[in-house]
Amino acid sequence: MNGIRTVAVLGAGIMGRGIIANLQQAGYALRLYNRTRARLDGLATPRDTVCATPAEAAEGADAVLSVVADAAASREVWLGRHGALTTMVDGSVGVEISTLSAEWARQWHEAVTARGAGAAVAPVTGSRPGAEAGTLIVFAGGADIVLDRLEPVFSAIGQKVIRMGGIPEAVGFKLVYNMLCGTILVAAAEALSLAESLGLAPAHVTAILSAHGWGAGVATSKGRNMTEAHFTDVECAVGTLSKDLAYALRARPGGAPPLLVSQRAQQQLNRACDEGMADWDMAAVKAVYRAR
Repeated sequence: MNGIRTVAVLGAGIMGRGIIANLQQAGYALRLYNRTRARLDGLATPRDTVCATPAEAAEGADAVLSVVADAAASREVWLGRHGALTTMVDGSVGVEISTLSAEWARQWHEAVTARGAGAAVAPVTGSRPGAEAGTLIVFAGGADIVLDRLEPVFSAIGQKVIRMGGIPEAVGFKLVYNMLCGTILVAAAEALSLAESLGLAPAHVTAILSAHGWGAGVATSKGRNMTEAHFTDVECAVGTLSKDLAYALRARPGGAPPLLVSQRAQQQLNRACDEGMADWDMAAVKAVYRAR
């Protein structure tokens, strides 16, 4: 396994569970931590070690992977009182799979390397189905020597690894990627809302949009969920995508053109969160477009 035999995984949420299952299948010895320990019930195998803290999980691990909700959760699992960096040793590797803010990613990189460990980021796309099937696309960032060492780990969880360059480039690209996905999603919700207002049959509209034009991807994956209000099968939560767009907007350098469309999309996602839909599937943003 190219020097990495024991992997700590911090986080067993929507993405983490699938990633853990595929690392198990690849034969890695896992040290698992989740803030809510019960999430690991039925997931950990006899070969795995369920740990009480991130520090315990990182102890003795060749690589430590974090798959958590946001920058605040990432900060806690790495730098908290019982954070992973308190027990990581020289020669181990810290990997952030979470979608992070640009500012926290810089701080995280500095903290990991100050500890004497290698550092890489590996944000992914593919949502829950990709995590479960091991078909994620990995946007890897870090020194080549570190990424070379991690290649078998990435191959266990994804079907393709795209090297973006350094950590800032990989983090920045994932924010660009999710910003585009978020704006397309909100635009689809708005378009379907207009179709309903015009008296068009939702199923017919969704079928056509799924087969033709630039909106085919989002119409195929989320059109039916939107028109039939099926939001409980969560592939990516509204709150997660809203957070990602907020990070992207904050990453805009001073003097760069304003991101007006993305600002509006993030407002709509945030509105859905305010209306109690933060933990629902991202298709639930359609519900904010109600007749007035």
